[in-house]
Formats: sequence, C-alpha cells, structure tokens
Amino acid sequence: MALGPSVLNPSGPIETVMHFDLRGAPPTITAALLEVPVQCLDPGGSDGSIAFYVFEGDGEASLDEYYLGTLETTKTGLTVMYETVSVDMTTAVQAAITAGYDYIGFRLLSPPGGDRFNLGNAGGVANPTLTCTW
Repeated sequence: MALGPSVLNPSGPIETVMHFDLRGAPPTITAALLEVPVQCLDPGGSDGSIAFYVFEGDGEASLDEYYLGTLETTKTGLTVMYETVSVDMTTAVQAAITAGYDYIGFRLLSPPGGDRFNLGNAGGVANPTLTCTW
C-alpha cells in the first residue's frame, strides 16, 4: 500500500511536515518504507543530513506541527544533487497503528547551516511515499 502525503513547505532547508493516512491499514504490518526524493541545492561540499521525527498526525499539515515529534532517525551522507532518501519506519508505523492513529505525521529537519533540499514539485522530483506491506 503506497500512501501519498499532505506536505507543507517543501523547499529550502528542509523543515517539512507530512501526514500519511493509516485508516484501513491492517492491525499488523511487516514493513513500512518512507521514501523521500530530494534535490540537494548544495551538492558536493559537506555531507547533508535530514532528521526524521514522528508524531500523531491529523491529515492536515500545519505550521504548529513544526515542533512536534520524537526523533526516529537521522540520515547523513547526502551529497548528490538528486537522490531518494529511504527510511525504514516499520517500528514507528506499527506503533501508530497499535495506538489507533488515523494518520502518522513525519517532520523532516535539516540542520541550520547544513545543505538545503527541495522536495516534490519544488525540486522537480516525485512526492514522498510511505509503502507498507503485510
């Protein structure tokens, strides 16, 4: 099952919020992969990084969610102009399903002064996807 996000602010240094609908998901999944195509605006130089935070979403990305979430993981070593950042979110998605969340929210954050990234249409790349299997 691939789910499309509701994304807010998909440009500049990443500080982006996205929600994925979990309604209709089975009680148990075997895998969940978040894939985020990015365009690095500062390729080459220092390695870029993106931190991935998880929270209970509501289906509507909003500015008040820019401080939400528990850090799930950080991806480092992002240096090429176009790439897809793949993150195993199985534990987080299963926990959200078990807790009865209708939506799971992800907040992506690149550190101040670090590489800048575009997502989705702003970067000429596909929107992020969350693919779950069971």
